[in-house]
Amino acid sequence: MSKKLSPRNVPVQQRAHRQRDKILKATSELLETVGVDELTTIRVAEAVGISVGTLYHYFPNKHAILHSLAENWIETVLQGLEDIGQRDLSNVAIKDFVVLITGVFEDLFIKHSPLLPLINAINTLPELNSLKVEFKQQLIKALAEIFKDLNICTSTLESERLSSVYWQLLQGLLLLYVDADPKSDKTLSDIKYLQYSLLERAKSDF
Repeated sequence: MSKKLSPRNVPVQQRAHRQRDKILKATSELLETVGVDELTTIRVAEAVGISVGTLYHYFPNKHAILHSLAENWIETVLQGLEDIGQRDLSNVAIKDFVVLITGVFEDLFIKHSPLLPLINAINTLPELNSLKVEFKQQLIKALAEIFKDLNICTSTLESERLSSVYWQLLQGLLLLYVDADPKSDKTLSDIKYLQYSLLERAKSDF
């Protein structure tokens, strides 16, 4: 039987919204210290300063909390791509695009660094599989449109293939970069170079 993932109640009052946000914030902080496997509703309730019964009023289990956090992260990623896609990219050089998109997502990954364990878990937790599938579809569509605007490729099939490879590269490398201590400018430069190489090759093949 699948776990219930939707919140028990959609907050209506401002106080309820604040309580729900506290639960999500506490969970993201716990993810950074204990990880996904050791996360429990008891720990979340203690971190928020509420009873487990009160927490269950908002979320039926820990996977429902993780689902809401994952939805928020996915919305952030898609908004970042939308902001880039709204620019006129027709005359933008690949090098300049790489600098742009790396800057946007470097900032987002650093800002949301407590969610790094969850970002990794999105691809592995069965409870988040449907969310992962939907996210991948939206992500690939958004990136494919960007690559068409950049005149990297015009084929929908090839744009979608390239988008999937490109995002795995960008996300994987940025996860390693953000998690590194100290962070190296040389590593960030390497991340940009690998993206540039991939996109330049795709454009030359086209």
